[in-house]
Amino acid sequence: MKKLPLLAIASVLAAGCTDQREGPLSPDGPRNFTTVSSPAAVGTYWREASKLWVFDKTPEVGIGSHGASDGEFQQVRNLGMRLVRHTLYWDANSPGALDAAVAAAQRNGVELVVVVHNGAQCREHYADPYGAFASFMAAQAQRHPSVRFWELWNEQDSPGWTNFFGGQGPGGCQAGTNTVRQQGYEYAQMLKRAYPAIKAANPGAYVLVGGLTGWGGWDFLRGIYDGGGKPYFDFMNIHCYGATAQWDAVNDGVRSRGQTVAAIMAENGDPDRPLWLTEFGVGGEAYNTAWGTPHTSGQDDGTTYDNHQRDWWRDALDIVQSSGIYTKALGYQLHATDGGPRAGCRGDGFCWPESILPAGYTPEDYGFGLFRRDGTTPRPSYTYLQSRNFNGPVQLNTRYQTVSLYSPDLDPANYAFRRYGDDVDIYNVPVNSLTPTPIDFVERAPTDPSPCASEYGPQYVICPE
Repeated sequence: MKKLPLLAIASVLAAGCTDQREGPLSPDGPRNFTTVSSPAAVGTYWREASKLWVFDKTPEVGIGSHGASDGEFQQVRNLGMRLVRHTLYWDANSPGALDAAVAAAQRNGVELVVVVHNGAQCREHYADPYGAFASFMAAQAQRHPSVRFWELWNEQDSPGWTNFFGGQGPGGCQAGTNTVRQQGYEYAQMLKRAYPAIKAANPGAYVLVGGLTGWGGWDFLRGIYDGGGKPYFDFMNIHCYGATAQWDAVNDGVRSRGQTVAAIMAENGDPDRPLWLTEFGVGGEAYNTAWGTPHTSGQDDGTTYDNHQRDWWRDALDIVQSSGIYTKALGYQLHATDGGPRAGCRGDGFCWPESILPAGYTPEDYGFGLFRRDGTTPRPSYTYLQSRNFNGPVQLNTRYQTVSLYSPDLDPANYAFRRYGDDVDIYNVPVNSLTPTPIDFVERAPTDPSPCASEYGPQYVICPE
């Protein structure tokens, strides 16, 4: 997440979660969804033509953290979370830039999701930019085998964030002329270099697409598939911000964005791939941009900002829990002072004054963070998350389940199974809440009226007594 100017924030609020046709709900408006407890559900995804992934669809929530101290990771663990998204700048001078964070994560039972990027790193600095990035990633994956999740770049579809894929980069970098879709195509070419390098260095690692914002109507995502990127990442990944998590009386951003992305994936022959949400949240600035400063309507500014953030998290997690769209959701952010409320104007000329905050408080106390700017005082969102215990239903221990699926031409290898025509029940499949279980498939066994007497006997099929 980068700090945006106020005019840009107005655009993000209009496009960041869904099309704003009638304006956002008031913060106290109706909520068009029902909270339900998600049962222990199993998902399947054909990762390759003859390799199935089985994964836990029970959603798990985590948090981003700029820091990586023992104290910060304990604050995360006190929320019942283990997933922490942490940044590594890929052109860091020291190859050991991530060492301290990895060591602290291991001490505190944290699973790092490492987002690797550097918006200020210019494409033109490298004769072979994708090769240089792939080499860096291979070295990091080899150096840190305990890191299972690598997210490659961040909001790379946003204008001005990076020129690495031929778009408009930040100041000091040459401006590219690629369309958003062409940039997605180029991103796929980067994946073709970096993904095999990471897998060769650590076969147990997983690669996430850098969190997409949907800028340009998700054309960057379409470009990834245009460029043949489908085999070269493991998890799709998006971000969602806005004045509310539900956004208006018809659509809610966290749900509608995920549904849109899932539909585009299916259109490209890639249904059922696990989808992550690695940034979502709100600061006081978003409230002001949507509705103005609270005190102008007789409310207390500081309390309103705190309650609005708490309710944003509540609504977002309700959607994550009830929709079945996301397998992982990591909020922004444990400690973050950006996004605090300041005076400003929207692009349509709507303006608001400075906030009136309690003595000793500044706008940075009401940014995206779950803590005040001192890093030790929790906000109501933090205590709400503690009490909610969202990850309570997540089964951390491996469980064994029967998995049923349609597979007319292939049989599972090395698993007991029973076939019902074109459908197969696979028995005793280990289901892990953190990583998928791969199952290799082989060509379907010949039809045999007495399978227990055939070479495809009890090691492959459950035989009747």
